[in-house]
Amino acid sequence: MRRLAWLLALALAATPAAADVVNPFPTTLTGDVTGTGVLSVPATIQKTGNTSKFATSTGTLTSGDCVKIDANGNYVDAGAACGGAGPPPTKITVFNSSGTYTPTAAAVTTCVLVAGGGGGGGGGAQIASGTASSGGAAGAGGGVDSGCFRTSDLGASAAVTVGTGGTAGTGASTTSTAGGAGSAGGQSSFGTLLLAGGGGGGAGGQSAANSGGGGSGTPLSSGTSGSGSSAGAAGLGGGNGASGTSANSNATGSTGGAGGASGSAGQVGADTLQFCGGGASGGGVTVTPSANVGGAGSRNQYGASSARPAAGSSGGGAGGTLAAGPIGSVGEGGGGGGSAIGATTGGIGGAGQPPCGGGGGGGSAVNGANGGGGGAGGSGQVVVSEYF
Repeated sequence: MRRLAWLLALALAATPAAADVVNPFPTTLTGDVTGTGVLSVPATIQKTGNTSKFATSTGTLTSGDCVKIDANGNYVDAGAACGGAGPPPTKITVFNSSGTYTPTAAAVTTCVLVAGGGGGGGGGAQIASGTASSGGAAGAGGGVDSGCFRTSDLGASAAVTVGTGGTAGTGASTTSTAGGAGSAGGQSSFGTLLLAGGGGGGAGGQSAANSGGGGSGTPLSSGTSGSGSSAGAAGLGGGNGASGTSANSNATGSTGGAGGASGSAGQVGADTLQFCGGGASGGGVTVTPSANVGGAGSRNQYGASSARPAAGSSGGGAGGTLAAGPIGSVGEGGGGGGSAIGATTGGIGGAGQPPCGGGGGGGSAVNGANGGGGGAGGSGQVVVSEYF
């Protein structure tokens, strides 16, 4: 150690006049220096940095260039600026229509969210004054499936299928007829690995009877549509449609469509927990006759401040709908249209929120005015997230 200290002092004393007392070396040692070997000091020593940690270097270091380590452990100039920042930590691709997923070369893990199309709401009836009617029943929410995979296991590509939302049922345009039924939403899939069924459509408004809502889609299958006063059924884990009432809330899957109640207000859409919501039914007309409001759409219970799509007001008010949420979120069911009397047309049902929300049912009317059309189901969607 004495020899090492003596050599360092000698080097300091031999520093050229251009050096100063603070920065006498181009390369400075850090940490504890141990051992009894001989320290060789170069003829010219210059300090290359202003940190408290030091490393040996050779050649000229240029500001802005990358530094690499040579075979002897020295830091040397790489001769050029550093390359790009590399791939992003996450790459998200959203499929709103069918297509093909091609893995990014550097991706390690790929996670996929698949949502089926929501069912369309049924249209309102046109019934003789003095006869009670139900409003159009609601379409159900599409199913949801998800999974994460090693990107290398997915092969060169995977087919992506995005189900369309169910079409809306038409309001009755001739006297003493039921409303048109909404159709089921389409299935969505990611290759053969994930599948989300579509939601069933809602039945049209009925004369002196309830109307049946559609059953929800699930990761296994699509729900069935309501027919007349009969509600549609869901697959395992999904929510069944309802007849004359709201569908049940569902914490483990999407919810079914609300059924229209004869001579009564529309029924509220069933709440969900991070799945696709079924719509609300349209308002029916009483025997008197008098008009009723539609039902408010479904709500996601995960957000306490989550708003429901508005109910259509009595006298033919339209049911509300919600704009699409953030990427990766799922949709809620539309509000039901209000019923009407006299020469006023029934209110239209609100469209299901994309992706996968069920459409609301249309409000009924008396002879001489058309029933309101149902709301279309929200389209399906596939979201692919790649991690590097």
